[in-house]
Amino acid sequence: MSFEPVPRRDAADRPRHDLANLQDELRRIERRLEERVVGGDRAVFLDGSDSYDAASMAVVRLHGVLERREYAFLLDAVSDTEMRAISTIRNTVSHGGYRSMDDESFWETATLQLPDLVLRLIARADAEPGASGR
Repeated sequence: MSFEPVPRRDAADRPRHDLANLQDELRRIERRLEERVVGGDRAVFLDGSDSYDAASMAVVRLHGVLERREYAFLLDAVSDTEMRAISTIRNTVSHGGYRSMDDESFWETATLQLPDLVLRLIARADAEPGASGR
């Protein structure tokens, strides 16, 4: 099995294609949170549970979006405090430091702050020139 990267789009089409990918990714993050975390049972939101893993993946993917330079315009919708918190959670999740995670704080972040932030980012992406009305 070999991996062959998909070539980048030509320069003329790239911004529109990148924006469409961004809109899709933000909506996938929103769905992941809505379907698997928000409205779930706090008592089962524990390391290894489906909801905990879904929230963790949402943070990892959101961080990945926010660190890409072609999406730098999104940072207008994110406070410095929010960005630091996302980076801290992402680093904890990515490097296996779940034991150091405060589950109650992570629950509140995943069910309250993250959905609000993702909606702000979707609105910001949708307002970008060339965005499709998804």
